[in-house]
Amino acid sequence: MTVDQETASVARATQQPATLPALLAGWAETLGDQRAFTFLGDPGYAGEPDGVSRSWSWRELDARVSTVATMLAGRMNPGERVAVLASQKPEYLAGFLGALRAGVIAVPLFTPRLPGHTGRLRAVLGDCRPALALTTRVDQHALTEFLGPYLGVVAVEDIPAAPSRDWPEADPHSVAYLRYQSGSARAPAAVRVTHTDLVANARASIEAHAVVDGRLATVDWQPLFHDLGLVLSIEGELS
Repeated sequence: MTVDQETASVARATQQPATLPALLAGWAETLGDQRAFTFLGDPGYAGEPDGVSRSWSWRELDARVSTVATMLAGRMNPGERVAVLASQKPEYLAGFLGALRAGVIAVPLFTPRLPGHTGRLRAVLGDCRPALALTTRVDQHALTEFLGPYLGVVAVEDIPAAPSRDWPEADPHSVAYLRYQSGSARAPAAVRVTHTDLVANARASIEAHAVVDGRLATVDWQPLFHDLGLVLSIEGELS
């Protein structure tokens, strides 16, 4: 990182944007082609060869998020819910953050391939009533069969690239996503997480782990639909 980049990074952190998409846009502008994250394939969770890695830069992540957001903004109304039912792949990040950028409410979930959880998944979908489902190519056929003809299913990899545009920052006090509790003792119940809650939670996690910008990286093996997996892998990465 150059001195100019470090100065811009400090200034941006001081301004503290109130949403993750705004933070992502700032990092894409500042860090550009530097690596944002590396994903290691896992046949069980992602259907990819074991140990094969894929990396996205900050600019690439931002562009993919905007592509998803453009599609969602064209098909959904602000405040509607979109379910993220995808394997643990980089496309999960693009789908989740794209929903936040588009102003719709994300519902981070898992695919029907997760053994023993289809009953909970049906209960959550019946409660949140999403207008659309985001997934990956490897999951699209099975998910379409699981959901039936009543809910559209879109593979993130197949969304056409969209021209760049300026996105208005969401109301920081609006709902960013729904976090469903386990439902082990009763029907799953949703917690409404606002953009302000989300950023504050991520920054608290970074402070607790003493993460130093530009010097340290987080390593996480927890699934992205899990509370800690989501906070550390997505939220903590951007804050």
